[in-house]
Amino acid sequence: LLGLALAIGRHFTVADLPAELSGAAGGAIYDALTATLRKVAWLLLGVGLTVAALAWLTRYARPVREFLLLRLLRERRASATPAADRAQQPTRAQV
Repeated sequence: LLGLALAIGRHFTVADLPAELSGAAGGAIYDALTATLRKVAWLLLGVGLTVAALAWLTRYARPVREFLLLRLLRERRASATPAADRAQQPTRAQV
């Protein structure tokens, strides 16, 4: 939208110049004054597209990460719990 506004603004600025001034000169001045703004507009477009692409590519990363985290927590719990010694537990077969 910013690029479109700059293009429309350039058109109206050059169209409203007095007859003594050439359109090419007015356009060159307008372009010189808005060059940084145009570069920033392209930069913002590039950053926005990059963020959108990364979000689209990693849309399934969160469920996978949560699954791996839950699996890691279960393994840690299992290894932290001491195993019961079977020799000390009474059996039903003893009378």
